[in-house]
Amino acid sequence: GCILTFRESFIGRVHFEDFSYADVPVALQRRYRFSPGDRLEFLATVELDNGRIVFRRLRRIEFEEHTPNSEWSPTETVVSLSTATELPVQLEKCHYCPHGVLVDVKRGDRQQNQARRLYCLKGIRDPVACAIPALNRLNADGCPLEE
Repeated sequence: GCILTFRESFIGRVHFEDFSYADVPVALQRRYRFSPGDRLEFLATVELDNGRIVFRRLRRIEFEEHTPNSEWSPTETVVSLSTATELPVQLEKCHYCPHGVLVDVKRGDRQQNQARRLYCLKGIRDPVACAIPALNRLNADGCPLEE
């Protein structure tokens, strides 16, 4: 499956200005084709997982805004996993970068055998020397450069 990331969320009428996550099985991803930029409303079970808000068992899903044709295919996921590099440090800019992925690595069934690792999907090995934020700012200012 995959995990959807939300920069902010509402639980009932309470607004959370923090990241939250939704566990999505493969079948649900294929059916709804979730993609970056989507705005959703749904019912779910809410859990805390190591201080993170996680939505599980999503149902009654409605799109407030749907971005078609930009969801990740299973092939793109496999390619990204094979080219991703584990970052030696976890800089804040990497957590906010769309190419930075925080992964929970589980060994066995025990919670205590779990570690969080940060990976760069662009394969950048040194986050200090990463130019992606600068390129993104140039692109936002109308510069014709592409990543």
